[in-house]
Amino acid sequence: MDEGKAGGTEAVELARTVRILQQEWPTDHLPGDLAVEETLGLALHPALSGQVVYASRREEPRLYESRGTITPDGSYLIMFPDGEHYGAAASKVNQMLALRSHDRGTTWQGPEPALDIDYNQHGFIPLQPAGGARLYAFGTQPIWNMYSRDDGLHENAPIGYRYSDDSGGTWSEVRLIRPRNDPGFRGMSVMRMCETERGTWLLGAHEGDWSYNPLITRQYLLRSEDQGANWDLLPAKRH
Repeated sequence: MDEGKAGGTEAVELARTVRILQQEWPTDHLPGDLAVEETLGLALHPALSGQVVYASRREEPRLYESRGTITPDGSYLIMFPDGEHYGAAASKVNQMLALRSHDRGTTWQGPEPALDIDYNQHGFIPLQPAGGARLYAFGTQPIWNMYSRDDGLHENAPIGYRYSDDSGGTWSEVRLIRPRNDPGFRGMSVMRMCETERGTWLLGAHEGDWSYNPLITRQYLLRSEDQGANWDLLPAKRH
């Protein structure tokens, strides 16, 4: 698909094949009930539908991890970095944008800059604790001079969060996570987190070491029993 203006694309020739479960299939003869939705450039089951809500205006469009949530006021909120990956350069190369829908995804407002900060972003990890109206935004925080770009450690940065009391309209300053058993933890985090039935927050994070070939990654879990006041790194302090 040709990247066009926000809210739409201009159709061009589709790929002749698509890889599904490690097997190449011709796009005009897909398995089961799958069929190509040309306006999306995706192979879909008939029960699914979709729309293009944003297309990057950059000369070389690159959109990274998109995450969405239903906010406390009932609107749909999508946030994503537009530009290069945060680990690509020691300079500002992306901006976190936000799209919002008040009619369950029929129409969208934006995009608008979600955060006014001078460093790059990785992704938006939403969390709305049970019984409250506060919305949190967790994620990797590659703040300049707070992580190393040497020795293959350029993706490992502080993990932190902001909160919003107006359904993501405005956000607090960032609060960095400093686990009690490893206060200087550096890694990356962009996957969904959760709150357990007893109110414990669980946030996945991993570190990557590009000095190895092939790349070595290690998985960790950040855990808080007091809604972010204190954290522990599991299974233990970094190696």
